[in-house]
Amino acid sequence: MPLQIRRGTTAERTSIRPIIGELIYDTTLKQVFVGDSADGGITGTLGGNTVSSFGIEDAQDAVASVLSSGTHTGISFFYDDAANKISATVGGGVVVLDIKGSVFTDDTSTILVDGILGAINLDNTIRSNVIPYVDSTYDLGSASKRFKDLYLSGSSLYVGNAVITATGSAINLPAGSTVGGVSIGTGSGLGDGVVSGSNYNINIVADDSTVLVNSSTGLITAPDGFIGDVVGNLKGDVRAANSAVVLDSGTNGTDAVFTGSVTGNVTGNLTGNVTGNLTGNVTGSLEGDVVGSIFNDNSVLLLSGIDPFISNGIVSISANSITSSSAGSEIVISGSLAVDDTGIRLISNSSAPIIETFLKNTTGSVPTFLSYAHRGTDAAPTVLSSGDSIWSQSWLSYDGSTYTASAALEIQVDTVGSGDTPAKIFLVTIPNNDVSQAKGIQITETGVSINGGFSAPAATLDINGFAKLAVLTAPPATPANGMVAIADGTSWNPTTAPGKQQAVVYLGGGWRQMAVEP
Repeated sequence: MPLQIRRGTTAERTSIRPIIGELIYDTTLKQVFVGDSADGGITGTLGGNTVSSFGIEDAQDAVASVLSSGTHTGISFFYDDAANKISATVGGGVVVLDIKGSVFTDDTSTILVDGILGAINLDNTIRSNVIPYVDSTYDLGSASKRFKDLYLSGSSLYVGNAVITATGSAINLPAGSTVGGVSIGTGSGLGDGVVSGSNYNINIVADDSTVLVNSSTGLITAPDGFIGDVVGNLKGDVRAANSAVVLDSGTNGTDAVFTGSVTGNVTGNLTGNVTGNLTGNVTGSLEGDVVGSIFNDNSVLLLSGIDPFISNGIVSISANSITSSSAGSEIVISGSLAVDDTGIRLISNSSAPIIETFLKNTTGSVPTFLSYAHRGTDAAPTVLSSGDSIWSQSWLSYDGSTYTASAALEIQVDTVGSGDTPAKIFLVTIPNNDVSQAKGIQITETGVSINGGFSAPAATLDINGFAKLAVLTAPPATPANGMVAIADGTSWNPTTAPGKQQAVVYLGGGWRQMAVEP
């Protein structure tokens, strides 16, 4: 059990006399009192004597007494008991201390040491000479940490043993100064004091006192014009020998205008209008309007600038297509086709046979498409061969990812004879995007064939509309019930009549004989 002493409020404590050594705890004052009654409480101090306590105020008073009254070097203290504050003044001796934070002037308006940035502020704070501790030892800045501008109000700049002085806005260099290792003023042997390869900030004046090169403005003035090549940028007007303006540099934000002829090569971009003739090759693109005519190398008019037509020549397009520049735009060809063999001519001469397609106006009829085919060349056509294509067209459908062949129409030469070249026409559908599986109609001078592609048909239809079945040497790959065929009896002999042609029908999963060649 913990040890407890007699306790009570101040009123309770002061109503008793504790015996010698008896302790009483005052719960009101939070202090301990000791009794001094030697006769058991009859006499002695009522309430006991207080035991000496040391509170916060006692500690502050004790510390303040030590700091204020003690002996210190370079620092003094002042204790404001009412404000509960101790102030220190540093100075008047040697002070050794570490400071963490910023340092301000007395009026706190100027920060001398920035404790956050770790920087010493020298802006408007230097009031004496800045002299290094050791001679010729320390640098002002470095190769990677340089000062920006240097402002000096004096008239002298000392660099080593050389002194650079100022007279007004001019700089005087000491005797013996060099530029690029060459002494200034030694001359080039011509007595003019100019050294080859040296740089000079001076005006160049003509004999009539005209300033040719102004070192202040950087302008070059040539009253009688430049004779020879000019390398670099020109700012201003360019005039011809007769003083006419060839290049107007423009004023108040206007664009420069070039007037005259250019003889020679031009490398670079030309932005603006060209009025006149261009003789030579152009490599690149031309964006804008061309007013005038276009001729080929032998002076034949290709594009008339007076009448809106392409004349006396052939327009060749080496690219894969003619593409309009914007959605909805069209390539329009207008005018009447009044003369036979006049119109649009499309030639495919990359392989044999060569096919030429015309949009033309035949005499006495409306304009129509005509297709010509031949071998050889366009200039020297030769006779066709059997099976050569005269004209063809394919139809493709988009399946969501690509275009697949759906159908085709092709016209081929059947036989070739003098004055007689009958053709055969194929109109087929193409399953699985596979031309070898094409099925359709073949029309020749002998009749109509069906169920074939671009090769031998499966059956024919004569001019009276009756079906004429072809003789097959092998059965169809996927026969269906009700299919009728003619077997040759040798390569394909589905019955018991070898060597004889026979009519058969596919029923119940097999071929059944209908008739046998006698």
